[in-house]
Amino acid sequence: MRCACFLLACLCALLSGGEPPREPQLVLETGFHTAKINGIDVAADGTVLTVSDDKTARLWQREGKGFRLERVLRVPRGPGDEGKLYAGALSGDGQWVAVGG
Repeated sequence: MRCACFLLACLCALLSGGEPPREPQLVLETGFHTAKINGIDVAADGTVLTVSDDKTARLWQREGKGFRLERVLRVPRGPGDEGKLYAGALSGDGQWVAVGG
């Protein structure tokens, strides 16, 4: 899985005149989103991408009647709305991810 989300977020931060935070941030991993999900996309192979106000993008794989969390993608985050994700897309083969916030 190739991820362009970090690069995209850094580019947007630099273009807007800011810089991504450099200090480590402690984040609790719950295994699911902890805020409103703003976007969902599905690739042909069944991979599902969700993006959320919790400042994460998550990739899910179909497993039986449900879904299994495959990977968590974290973009640079800051105070307030900085880092919230509002849109996401997967390539048709599920190999590329793009997110925006």
